[in-house]
Amino acid sequence: MYKNFNKNFNKNFNKNFNKKYIKIYILLTLLPIIMYSLNAFDAYAQSKLVISSDETYENYIMNEIQKNPCTVQNLAINLLDEAEDKSDYRATPYALDLSENLGSIKCISKITKFSAINGQIDIYYGTSPKLYNLISVIFFLISLWIRKYIYKVKFFLLILIFNTFQRNLLVENKLFFENIYDGFILTALLFILIYLSRVKLNRSIKSEYRKEIDGLRALAVIFVIFNHYNTDFIPNGYLGVDIFFTISGFVVTNSLMASTKKGTNNLLSNFYIKRFKRIFPAVFFMFVISSLALFKVDYYFKSTFLTGLFSLVGASNIYLYIQSFEYFSDVSKYNSFLHTWSLGVEEQFYFFYPLLFLTFYSNSKKRKMFTYILILLSAISLILFLNNFETNFLFSYYLVLSRFWQVGAGCLLSLLLNQYKVKLDYEKNGFLLSLLFLTVFTTVNLPQYLHILVVILTLLLLVENKEGVFTRAFLKNRLITNIGLLSYSLYLWHIPVLTFSKWINFKVLTDETLFVIIIVISLFSYKFIESPIRYGNKFNHFSWKKSSLFILFVTLLIVLLTSPFRQEDSNNNLNSQDLSSIYENIYCSFPDQEINDLEICFQSSDIESDIFLIGDSHVTNHYPSINQLKEVQNFKNHVLVEWGHLSDLTGVDYCVGSRSCIKNSDEKYLQYFSENLNYNDVIVFSISSFRVTTETYPNIYKRLSEIIDIVKNNESTLILIDDTPELCNSSDINYEFEIITMRNYQLCDQDYELVLKSRLLLTSLLKSLVNENILYYDPLPLLCNDNICKVNIEDNLLYVDNIGHLSKFATQYLNKFWEEIIFSTFTANK
Repeated sequence: MYKNFNKNFNKNFNKNFNKKYIKIYILLTLLPIIMYSLNAFDAYAQSKLVISSDETYENYIMNEIQKNPCTVQNLAINLLDEAEDKSDYRATPYALDLSENLGSIKCISKITKFSAINGQIDIYYGTSPKLYNLISVIFFLISLWIRKYIYKVKFFLLILIFNTFQRNLLVENKLFFENIYDGFILTALLFILIYLSRVKLNRSIKSEYRKEIDGLRALAVIFVIFNHYNTDFIPNGYLGVDIFFTISGFVVTNSLMASTKKGTNNLLSNFYIKRFKRIFPAVFFMFVISSLALFKVDYYFKSTFLTGLFSLVGASNIYLYIQSFEYFSDVSKYNSFLHTWSLGVEEQFYFFYPLLFLTFYSNSKKRKMFTYILILLSAISLILFLNNFETNFLFSYYLVLSRFWQVGAGCLLSLLLNQYKVKLDYEKNGFLLSLLFLTVFTTVNLPQYLHILVVILTLLLLVENKEGVFTRAFLKNRLITNIGLLSYSLYLWHIPVLTFSKWINFKVLTDETLFVIIIVISLFSYKFIESPIRYGNKFNHFSWKKSSLFILFVTLLIVLLTSPFRQEDSNNNLNSQDLSSIYENIYCSFPDQEINDLEICFQSSDIESDIFLIGDSHVTNHYPSINQLKEVQNFKNHVLVEWGHLSDLTGVDYCVGSRSCIKNSDEKYLQYFSENLNYNDVIVFSISSFRVTTETYPNIYKRLSEIIDIVKNNESTLILIDDTPELCNSSDINYEFEIITMRNYQLCDQDYELVLKSRLLLTSLLKSLVNENILYYDPLPLLCNDNICKVNIEDNLLYVDNIGHLSKFATQYLNKFWEEIIFSTFTANK
C-alpha cells in the first residue's frame, strides 16, 4: 500500500509540477533576503557613520545604547568610559547563538556590544553563522529536490543572489556587492552536488551490488570530514572510521567467498592485486601532490613526509604509534597524512586475513573452526581495545591488534548471512539510522562504548532490508551512493586540503571553498586515477616489476625535490633567530634511550653544591639561566625530565609508544634524593599548568610532599617555580605559520590577569607547599609588560611554540631572576 501511494504521488507530482511551484520556490529563497536586508542596510549605514565621523562618535554611541535593545548597555558604557582614544574604532561581527535565545534574531545586523582595550574600540554587530548554515542546508535540499528545473540562467542568478546575501548578511554583515565571491563558491558547491545527484559514477554495476553499502560509506566519510573540519560540529564524527572498518570486513569476506566458489587457484594473487589497485594508486597520487604542495610551507614537513612515506607501505599507523603521535593533539591537525593510519590497519588486515581464510574456509570441514577462530581473535582484540583505552590510548586507537574486532565483526556477519538469510523491516532500518546519527552527535563522554555501539549499528544496517523510505531516501539515494563511491578519494584528500589551508595565508580559502576543492580533487582522483586503474582494461596486465620501479623512481624524485630530512628551513626562522626548543637540546630532557640509573643524569660531584631540575619540559626553560651562574657560584647543574616521573607524578600514563621511561621512577627519585641530597643542594621543580587538573592535583600534591619530607630531613632547599605563560588559547591558531612566519603576534598576546587565572590551580598548589626551605617564585612579571603578556619583544620571539617553551632570546630575561634566587638561596644556606 505504501509503495503504491509513494509511486502515485511521485507520478502526479512530476506531471503537475508547473510554474506555481517554481514561484513558491522563488518566494522561499527571497524571503530571508527581504527580511535581513532591511536590518543590513540600516547597520551598514550606521557602521559607515561611526567609521567616518570622529566628532559625533560619543553622542552616536550613547544614543545607540539607549534606543537599541540589542546593546549590552552596562558593558558598553563602562568600556566607553575606560577608552583612552575615542577615534580608534572598528566594526566587527559578533556571533549570536539563537539556540539559547531565539529572540536574539532581532539583533542580527544590529549593534550587540562594544569593547575597548588600550584605546582600541570594537563595535560588534550581531551575526548568526548557525542560522546561516541551517537556512543554507534547507535551501540546498529544496534545490536538490527540484534539480531538474534549475539549470536555466534565471535560477542560477537566483541561487547566486540568495547565497551571496545569506553569507554577507548572516555571517559578515556586508552588503551584497561587497563580497560576491562567497556567493559564487556556494553556488558552485550546490551545482556540484546537483551533478553528483544525477550522474552515474559506478562503472562496474554487478547483480549483487548493494547501493546501501555505498550509502553507509557516504555517511561515514561525511562524519569524518566534518569532524576534522570542526570537532564541535560532529563531536564523534571520527567514529566514521569504525563504520569503514566494519564494512571492509563484510565486503572482503563476501568477495573471498564468491572467489572460492570459482576455485582457489590464484585466489591470493588475485586478491592482493585487486587490493593494491584499489588502494595504492590513489594514496600514491595524494602523497606526491601533497608533498610537493607542502614542503615549502609545512613547519613539520619531516614528520609529515615520514608519515606519508610509511603510508605507502601500509605502516603509517605503526609509525605514528612508535612516535607517540597523539591523534587528537593540536600538532596532529597539521600532519597531512595523519588519516592514513586507518589505511594501515586495513592493509595489515588484508595481508593476513586471506591467508587465514584460504587455510580454513576453503576446506568445508574446517569452516566452523574458521568461525570460532574469528570469534576468538575478535574477542581478544576487543579486550585489548577496552583494557588499553584509558591507560595506553595510542595502542587502542592506532594498531590492528586492538582494531581487528571491528573488521572481524563485519567478517562474522558476512559468514552468518551466507548461512542464514535474514532481512530487516525498513521501519527498523530508519530507527537504526536515527540511532547512528544520535551516536555521532552525542556529547556523552563514554568514547570506548560509542565505538562498540557504532559497530553494532553498522552490522544491523549491513543486513539487507525491505525496500522503504529510509533506505531509498538515505542509503540508496543517488547523491548519497555517489558520495559513497567517492568516499575513498574524499577520505584521502580532505585532510591534505584542510591542513594546507592552515599553512598559507589565502583569504579566498573560505570554508565553502575548501569543500569545493576537496570534492573537485576527489572527483578528479576517482575518474582519472582510482577508477581507470581499478576497472580499466589497459591495466589488466599488471606488472609488479614495472610498477615497483616507477614508484621507487617517483618517490626518490620527491625526496630530492622536497629535501624532507633537512635540519631546518630558513623560511621558518624569524630574522635568523634560533627557535629550537631548549629541552630538545638537553640530553637528559626526555632521553632517547631508557635510563634506569639516575646517576647518568644526576651525577654526583665533589663541588660544594648541586642543583637538580625536575618536572616536565617547562623546567628546562630555566636551565640556561641557572647554568650560566655556575661560574659565579660554586655548584653543578643537573636536569632530568622523563615520562616515567611525569606518569608517577600526575597519575597519568605517559609511557606509551616509543617513549623511554624510568620504571618505578617515583621510588628511585625519592631513594636517590634521600641518599645523595646534601645541606647546600637545591631541587628546582616546575611543571606545565595544563598538567594540574582537579583529577591530578591530589597525586601531584602527594608526590611533592614526599620530596619535601626528604628535603627537610636533609636540610636542603626546594624551589617551586610557577609556570611560564601558555599563550594562544585558541587551538585553531597555527603558531608556526601565524606567529613565526606571518608575525601576527596580536593573535597570541594575552591579558596578564587572564594568564594568572589560567594557571590558578597550579599556583594554589605550589603556594600551599611553601614552608621553611620550601620557596616559591614566579617568573611571569619578567615575561609580561604593561599588563599584557606578549609573544615578542621588538620582533624577537619569546616563545618557540604556543605551549610555553621559551626561546633562547627569552632566557636573558630570566638571568637576573635567577641571579637573585641563587644568591639569596646559597647565602641563606651559609
